Amino acid sequence: MIGEYFSKVNAALIISPVINSFSIKREIKKELEGYIRIDAVLKNNDQLEIFLYVTVNENIKIEKYRVHWQDKNGKLIRRWDNAPHHRKIETFPHHIHKDGNVYPHKPIGIIHLIEYLEKEIK
Repeated sequence: MIGEYFSKVNAALIISPVINSFSIKREIKKELEGYIRIDAVLKNNDQLEIFLYVTVNENIKIEKYRVHWQDKNGKLIRRWDNAPHHRKIETFPHHIHKDGNVYPHKPIGIIHLIEYLEKEIK
């Protein structure tokens, strides 16, 4: 099941017109848990780093995630994550870093993230 999920993530990156290239830096697939780290270059030369740690019971559950989007000069554009360090945010632990601030944000899946990037990057 985890292998299927990681395959779907891989396929979404391959077919997206906004992803110029990507490499899987690390991938571990076990029966009940998995980890994947991906570095991607977007069509405008921005960089995207994706980290997912997932578990499986009846369904895939994204336990930990971090998606870091920066421009070609290394300036942060957005970072979505669920590190438990902003306890006052109403969507704790899920949040987004943007413009030097931290905001509430719902959990974001990779497919939704790619759709968001496709709208943002013309």
